[in-house]
Amino acid sequence: MSFYRVKGKMVKHRLMRKESSLRRHIPETHWFSIPQLRRLLRKYGVVFLKPDRGSGGKGIIRITRIRKGRYLIRQGTRRTLAGRKALDQLLWKMNRSSRSYLVQRGLHLAKYRGRKFDIRMYMQNPSSHWIVSGMAARVAPKRLVVTNYLQGGSVVPLSRALRPLLGSSRAARYKIRRCKRLSKRIARVLHRHYPDIRELGIDLAVDRKHRIWIIEANSRPQHKLFYRLPSCRMLRRIRRNKAFIDSHRHG
Repeated sequence: MSFYRVKGKMVKHRLMRKESSLRRHIPETHWFSIPQLRRLLRKYGVVFLKPDRGSGGKGIIRITRIRKGRYLIRQGTRRTLAGRKALDQLLWKMNRSSRSYLVQRGLHLAKYRGRKFDIRMYMQNPSSHWIVSGMAARVAPKRLVVTNYLQGGSVVPLSRALRPLLGSSRAARYKIRRCKRLSKRIARVLHRHYPDIRELGIDLAVDRKHRIWIIEANSRPQHKLFYRLPSCRMLRRIRRNKAFIDSHRHG
């Protein structure tokens, strides 16, 4: 089966969870059900509901338990303070939806200048091994829970986002090396199951305690966000490798 036909997040999640070296970096994730959501909400206090298929942060809902019987529901720019009855109505509506959803442990993302950020690692395999062709921090806009730049987020060099969080350039460089190693492991794992893939967009996150988490792996990554970095070095590398991959795929 072609990897490009396997678009669902859960398929890739399960493949990665089989690897012991990746498992501890993956937030608890299940198919959406009302009992499962309630259990994760009790356990973690924050959960995300995500469409199994889709990209760009569309359709993502964050639910935060404020206190017993009171919840903050965030979807796009909408913030709703809800009681248990209003939450039940939302969950029953989703339960009847024709779309498949995942429920995932909510992470408390680290912040850059007061805004949450996550990390995009652009992986390519132009010849015989995986390389990190690009990496950047995606910073969420005000009042949104997603960092996707198509929804108003900004893009900054990863080192710039990590330095103030970790306290020094040396600590930032070490964290970047760990992100690179983890991303290469993810790419090799997925490549074993789907040997036709040559590019991946891997989304990582660092939480407030500086722990690295795997959010998801995208089999058809966009590279437009790299246009927004001050340097074109990564963009040139991505485009050069992409041209090489495409010429050998269709040659």
